[in-house]
Amino acid sequence: MQKVLLSILFTLSISFLFGQSNFLRGKVVIAKGDTITGLINDRNWETNPTQLEFKTSTTDQPKVLGLNDIEAFQLSDGVWFEKHNVKFDNSREDPNYLSTSRDPEHYADGNFFLKIHLKGGLSLYSLVDENGRVHYFLHESGKNPVELLNRSFHSNVAGRPTVRTFEGWKQQLVILGLSCENISERIKSASYNRSSLEKIVLELNRCLGTPVMASAPQARQQQTRRKPQLGVAVQAYTLYSAYASGLAVVRTTHDGINFGAGVFAEFFLKGRSSIYNELKVKSMAEQYAGNWGTRIEMRTVRLVTAIRETLPGKKRAFFIDFGITNGIRKGKFSYVDPPAGSIFSDGDEEQKFETGVVVGLGAKVSLGKLKLSPRFTYEYETAVRVEKFDASRSLGLVIGIGL
Repeated sequence: MQKVLLSILFTLSISFLFGQSNFLRGKVVIAKGDTITGLINDRNWETNPTQLEFKTSTTDQPKVLGLNDIEAFQLSDGVWFEKHNVKFDNSREDPNYLSTSRDPEHYADGNFFLKIHLKGGLSLYSLVDENGRVHYFLHESGKNPVELLNRSFHSNVAGRPTVRTFEGWKQQLVILGLSCENISERIKSASYNRSSLEKIVLELNRCLGTPVMASAPQARQQQTRRKPQLGVAVQAYTLYSAYASGLAVVRTTHDGINFGAGVFAEFFLKGRSSIYNELKVKSMAEQYAGNWGTRIEMRTVRLVTAIRETLPGKKRAFFIDFGITNGIRKGKFSYVDPPAGSIFSDGDEEQKFETGVVVGLGAKVSLGKLKLSPRFTYEYETAVRVEKFDASRSLGLVIGIGL
């Protein structure tokens, strides 16, 4: 029975992780120049997409549109892509693959959907290639976008091998801003990331008197940080090892899978980090075998606080949790003396404060207004006072339902 339940839970979790869609309001500009509004499947793309799923209404079957079909598309939360013909350095940034040349040796060129960060007389785009390397492009009106070159390479300094970075992008921007007062110093101290480049390109537009329109992905990030995610969580778990009275005991459960439930709140920080808090109640009834047979019936109230790092993927936003758990447990114990066959039971429940660590791996899935976050967890808890039941380790499946 236990194996059947675990199989069902595993199948459900896989379907949650991979079987759902996340259609948002959006619009596409087709090759003929017409704009069509509808629903776009937001895949939270880790690399720049080459195609998308689009439908004009919730009842329609989605159509797959690619680079030959559309010129641009934009989601209601502000993510915005345009098709451009570009050429860029596609060398890998892994130190094991770096060459000794500061100039690009391998290029990729063709039509790509570029993500828009600033749109104006001077526009800023980005592309994440298949190796995870981020490329930024500067687009002057009437010209093709040009890569802002930032390239690592192997070099020898005083006879010692080292990795250096050729920041050609700084010279490219300085040339554009020759008529702008004091901007060259700010460019020299800038970093090759979205935030820093946006500020420089925005200042160049103002200096050159060209119009500019900020891209909406910024608004998406700010909105996410402002609004915490609240919801309920249900858990199924199995205890796979424990230590009682200082003696290692091996789990031989007769009660199958245990369950728990609680409420959670996720507070978003800058970037991809968030603080996850969950208050939950768990119950347990397990049979152990050691020098003495031990049966434990226990209820716990725990507060889990974890740092969650989200890793956007092509289809799902995966995350990793690292946190601590603190709580109160009440337990009733009984023992079996194998030689005598006698059973001893505590008359009263024992209450202890416990603390521990928790690690989780899961994904975020949208189902309309509901946000699911199934995850697999590993938990280790121990009582502060070492007595009859000291520590336990458990594996579980938690499904969070956000409102």
